[in-house]
Amino acid sequence: MSSPDRQSEPDEHQQLFRLFETVTTMPAADRRSWIRSQQISADVQQRLLAMLEVDNCFDDEQSAAVASSQTDTVAADPVGMNRFPEIPNYQIERVIDRGGAGVVYQARQLKPSRHVAIKMLRMGLFSSDSNRRRFLREASAASGIDHPAIVPVYETGEFRGEPFISMKLIDGTTLEHQLRSGQISRDEAILALLNISRGIAVAHQQGIIHRDLKPSNILIDHNNGAAWITDFGLARDLTEEIGLTATGDTLGTPGYMAPEQLGDAASAVTTATDVYGLGATLYRILTGSPPLGSSEDNPALFITLIRQHDVEAPAERVAGIPSALNDICMRALETRPDDRYAGAADFADDLQRFLDGEPVNARPLNRLRRLHRWARHRPGVAVTICMTVVFLAFHTTVSILGLQQNDPRYNLTAAVVGCLAILNAVCWQRRLQDTEGADWTLYGWSTGEILLLTSLIALGEGLDSMLVPAWSVLIAVSGLRRRPTLVVFVTFASLLSYGGIWLIQKFGHRAEVNSLQVASNILIFLLVGLIQFTIIRQSSVSLELGTLRTRHSTAVQRDSNSARAPKQ
Repeated sequence: MSSPDRQSEPDEHQQLFRLFETVTTMPAADRRSWIRSQQISADVQQRLLAMLEVDNCFDDEQSAAVASSQTDTVAADPVGMNRFPEIPNYQIERVIDRGGAGVVYQARQLKPSRHVAIKMLRMGLFSSDSNRRRFLREASAASGIDHPAIVPVYETGEFRGEPFISMKLIDGTTLEHQLRSGQISRDEAILALLNISRGIAVAHQQGIIHRDLKPSNILIDHNNGAAWITDFGLARDLTEEIGLTATGDTLGTPGYMAPEQLGDAASAVTTATDVYGLGATLYRILTGSPPLGSSEDNPALFITLIRQHDVEAPAERVAGIPSALNDICMRALETRPDDRYAGAADFADDLQRFLDGEPVNARPLNRLRRLHRWARHRPGVAVTICMTVVFLAFHTTVSILGLQQNDPRYNLTAAVVGCLAILNAVCWQRRLQDTEGADWTLYGWSTGEILLLTSLIALGEGLDSMLVPAWSVLIAVSGLRRRPTLVVFVTFASLLSYGGIWLIQKFGHRAEVNSLQVASNILIFLLVGLIQFTIIRQSSVSLELGTLRTRHSTAVQRDSNSARAPKQ
């Protein structure tokens, strides 16, 4: 494994790990051909093929075959590793589960005689030094915490260069699995989260921050319903001046990670970071999805949402959530760490007050902040209402002051069109939510707005109307959805509407038209559209659409512990 160029090792390990993660998601028949099609060195290709051979031994059928003859050994693979690792004093029986970086076995410990869970690095000898240190940190962090909600660590060691962790075998499934399958009620899940919060509070007292709290890292024991927190692989010891996190690293699970866990801010995590993870887990319990969700094929979407997020309250997404529980969840999910609960103990205390029917310490957001959150997640409706109110107020004011002719018929038309614009926005907003951000709803919404605006201008003063700049506003507003094609559509639809009125006035009504003004307005439309298009191509995603697309977010949550462990 040594290389003359030691500086290239981290990059090479990262490349191997990325390729390994990708290829293991493919059908077995396609893996080898995909590896050979990659533009990688022969050495990397050979090592990746060897890693794949090792990983193939984790298939359930092979595991069952080996379990049926525990004393038999299977022929060594190309790198000299057995089908199941051989660890002194342990007999590995089967694979419980495997994630992107680790594999968990069920094993029988000989002395003392008991069943245990053994966790090892999935990449084995190919793991980088930083992955090994991070793996052993899990054992170090968990073994120092004495609480009924923390899975006990029995032993840590290394055999033939591979580190392992021996821990209590839990007969259960993850909270995520139980939530998906409906095996646990909301109240039972909240009680489980309360117990987990108490365990995390003890960890905080000892200076340990978990940093990866989520439903798939919580095990529910089938025997007694007890909740256990697992996977301290990303834990950070606050007593250490230097951690394992390098500058620029992003550690955590998208959808559950706090904003301060991103990039260079990763070293600034505090106990409030775990509070966010607890709040995000509570959000999952209440709504069925994490606070911020998106499609799994766009990780940049997660990062953008976390950086610029403004979580929509659970009560706004699901009816019937108690206000106190909603307030607890929202306080835990505040963007600024100082605005959250100071630690897991405070979060747990408020959950306990809710369960006991007592007033909670969390307070609802004031009206201004609630309005701000509502508007950020419904920019189309918010802008439409603002534009309509401003227009009607301005129109009424200039009519009263005699600055324009007071035409009762046009006044009525303006009021009706204004109300229709708001109704159009509200209806399409609901449709947008029902379809989880389908593209056609955005185009339909924009088309309705353009038609209403065009009708109002055509029925009024035509191209001399003070509403002509509203087309530019519609083009600018379309940029809120962060869809370049939508901006192009609205821009050309506005140009067609403007051109249609110009043709009617010039050739139909034989009215005098200022050609210079027409040209300047067309140029303004094109410039606004071009600017919006350019900004969006280099910018982020819509909070409105990002939070709506939650049906794919559960696919991103790799339920690494969903397989039920055998009873002891």
